[in-house]
Amino acid sequence: MYSRHGFASASLVEAGHPQRQEVERFIAAVYLRRYGAQLRSFLPQLLVYRDADGALMAAVGMRIGSAGALFVEQYLDEPAESAWRPAWLRRCRALAWPKWATSRRSAPAAHAH
Repeated sequence: MYSRHGFASASLVEAGHPQRQEVERFIAAVYLRRYGAQLRSFLPQLLVYRDADGALMAAVGMRIGSAGALFVEQYLDEPAESAWRPAWLRRCRALAWPKWATSRRSAPAAHAH
């Protein structure tokens, strides 16, 4: 377990999970505060980081790349499988984007894998 500057636990929160609404509210509040925007939808899987006291510190939204359009594709001129050669790469990647945290210091490192 980490102390006051780190994470004590990480868990996967999917639709129907008892913590789902709490995590979505957390993400929406951080997004509103940082970007002045209101979120209307969330990725299907949320990887949630909590401190030793159980307080939400960060969350990472995830979805399998083959399940639909990737977040990053709104910034591309072509589908990700065209931009990320070879095409089979899309089937092998999971999207972990964006990260939401109470502070940049508490944001965990996460990448698309």
